[in-house]
Amino acid sequence: MLNHVHRTSTRKLWVPNPTCSQENYADRYDGRPDKEKALAEWLQRAQDDFTKVLTLRETTRVSKAIDEAFGPDLGPRIAKKLGRDTQQLRILGALGSTETGRLTTNISGSHRPHRFYGQPDS
Repeated sequence: MLNHVHRTSTRKLWVPNPTCSQENYADRYDGRPDKEKALAEWLQRAQDDFTKVLTLRETTRVSKAIDEAFGPDLGPRIAKKLGRDTQQLRILGALGSTETGRLTTNISGSHRPHRFYGQPDS
């Protein structure tokens, strides 16, 4: 995220709007060292939060990290949506696993539906 903050040749702070290249998101911070410092700190915190969420593997830890970074109840809502999406992919036969056990949609075979619900297959 920090790589989107630039300085022009005149040392003006510049964060371009990706849909309107003439718009500068950072114009309100330019020339205000206190605001520039606060922006840099916020961007670093956001980068750290995103990095933490993206490096965690266990669903409950990811959910908790999302809640801590972005507010309560967002983590569980995202986890539920991912669960529903993953279940739909499995039902459609579009879900597989890698050699290391990670789920993937880049598959040559698919997982059979699970219908044993704790009971052995009959």
